[in-house]
Amino acid sequence: MEVRSAIQQIALEHRRRYGLSTSYGGAAPPGMQVNHKRVARIMREDNLLGMQPERFVVTTNSNHKLEIYLNLAHRMKLTGINQLVGADIHVHPA
Repeated sequence: MEVRSAIQQIALEHRRRYGLSTSYGGAAPPGMQVNHKRVARIMREDNLLGMQPERFVVTTNSNHKLEIYLNLAHRMKLTGINQLVGADIHVHPA
């Protein structure tokens, strides 16, 4: 039970990003030896196996032939509220 508690604590502290090899190093309480197979079994039984973060997906296509407009609001000197209203109009090419 001590080993299971230590493994659960490690997994929750690191938001389930640790896999078997990283959890195995710190799973054993002081003075107790634990086999990597036991750590893997406990992690599998408790559904604590490491999760891969989602991959970053690039959604911007900067290699296009469309006209690029200047940001005119960048040049403005604003001195009070309600002096600039912004909008975004996105047109897809046919």
